[in-house]
Amino acid sequence: MKGESVWRPSSVNQFMWSGLTENYDYVWFEDFRVVNKYEMSRMLSLVDGKLVSIQGKYKEEQLIISKARFIFTPNERDDENYPEFSRRVQVLCIDHQMFCCPGGGVCVM
Repeated sequence: MKGESVWRPSSVNQFMWSGLTENYDYVWFEDFRVVNKYEMSRMLSLVDGKLVSIQGKYKEEQLIISKARFIFTPNERDDENYPEFSRRVQVLCIDHQMFCCPGGGVCVM
């Protein structure tokens, strides 16, 4: 599944990703620190409030595979609150269209 990136930076915040219109089966994160599985689930929650199940290997290969409709990474100010993310998060595949999520992850369609 690893391959060419299909994300683009959000115009609202360079550390949030949006604009994926292709239909993919998974989201693949790379190069981040896994600290708290619940916090990661909360960050990947669907906009309707349902938590996304997290699948994949932890720590060893540092990747998470999950189905998610909305996704974002914290900006510099939020790094302290969400230390499980490092600065570089790469989305390779996603199974729903994504939209910009400005200001604390409140998604706007």
